[in-house]
Amino acid sequence: MWPTQVTLLVKQSKDFNSNKDTASLSIVDECLNELNLKSVDYRRELNVKTSRLAGYNRSLEDNIEKFVQQGLESLGINIEQQIALVQYHYTNKIFQHIYRTYNSNQNQ
Repeated sequence: MWPTQVTLLVKQSKDFNSNKDTASLSIVDECLNELNLKSVDYRRELNVKTSRLAGYNRSLEDNIEKFVQQGLESLGINIEQQIALVQYHYTNKIFQHIYRTYNSNQNQ
């Protein structure tokens, strides 16, 4: 959840006026419990589906997990590259603006 969503839920909570930290903690705990339950359900579903496959073992599962992690790392690198490009262009625009402002003041 995003911080604004958590804040909205906290404001709607009965405990907001008495103790907003406790209310926030209870909401975060609820979200964490939901995620844990989903994780258990997905793991159970994976176990059921993989038990039907011939030749599927822990070694194959480890290899698949490594493959997925490498793909996620590659995706993370691409995202970091895009963030760096945005930061570069943003900084470049700021410098251009400062330069133009400084130059226009000198010409006047």
